[in-house]
This record gives sequence, C-alpha cells and structure tokens, in this order.
Amino acid sequence: MIPYRNIVPWLVIGVLLVFLFYQFQGPAERQTANAISYSQFLAETEAGSVRDVTISGEAITGHFGDGRAFSTFAPNDPDLVQRLDARGVNISATPSLADEGSFFSLLISWFPMLLLVAVYIFFMRPRHGIWKIARQAADPGNQPGDLRRCGGRGRSQGRIAGNC
Repeated sequence: MIPYRNIVPWLVIGVLLVFLFYQFQGPAERQTANAISYSQFLAETEAGSVRDVTISGEAITGHFGDGRAFSTFAPNDPDLVQRLDARGVNISATPSLADEGSFFSLLISWFPMLLLVAVYIFFMRPRHGIWKIARQAADPGNQPGDLRRCGGRGRSQGRIAGNC
C-alpha cells in the first residue's frame, strides 16, 4: 500500500480544483448566451423583441421576449440607452469588471491559486517527527523499562532477551 500513499492528496487537490473552477466561474460564464452582432441587437430592439438587458461596460446581455438569452458587445453608442428606453426594454447596469482594480478583486482572482499552494504545502511537507514517535510507540523492544530490566543496551538486545 506504500505506492498508493501519495494518491490521496492528489485526489483531494483534484476535487478542490474542480470545485474552485465551478465556484469562481461567473454567472455570465455559466449561462450559455447566444452571441449576436450589435447590428442584429439593434434590429431586434427596433422590432420590439428585446425584453431586458444588463449593460456591464461594453458587454450587453439580455433576453428576448420568448426567453432566449443573448449577448453582444456595444461600441461607444451614446444613444443606446434612449433607444432601449423608448422601446420599453427593462435596463439594468452593473459596473464593468475591467474597471474594478481593487485589492479585493485581485484577492478573489488569486485565491484559488493561493489555496492550491497552501494545500500542496500542507500535504507534501515531511512529517518525520510524527512517524518517529509512532514507530517508537509500536516497537515493543524499544521500551526503556524493558531494556533496563533485561540488561540490554540497545534495541536488538532487548528483542533477543524477550520477556525477561
């Protein structure tokens, strides 16, 4: 069973990687939105088939009247909000992810890597002290009282003498 001793930490690391991948994947990445061109978006807006949009910087995501999701990128169009409002589209806006340069966003982006390094260090560091204590406790010929009672000086002499 010694060759399989290192497989458990790697399995734990693998499960953590999969968990972290899905945990830090944003909702826009999880949702499979149909990418359309900006011209098609404007045509659908003029036709009245756009129900709601979320504008995040240049990224626009939303839903058509039939519930299908879409996404597109908008050029710098100052009249876009007025066009959407004139057609009765529900508009919501969120800050652009590119504009967030805070320490918190940096910490969030590096957290999975830092956690992985910490797990690796925890599982791969040598634990010689623990194994040494366990071997000494499990070895019946290494008990100080036995050696003195049997007159032995070392491990092998205590074992040879047996139970004196």
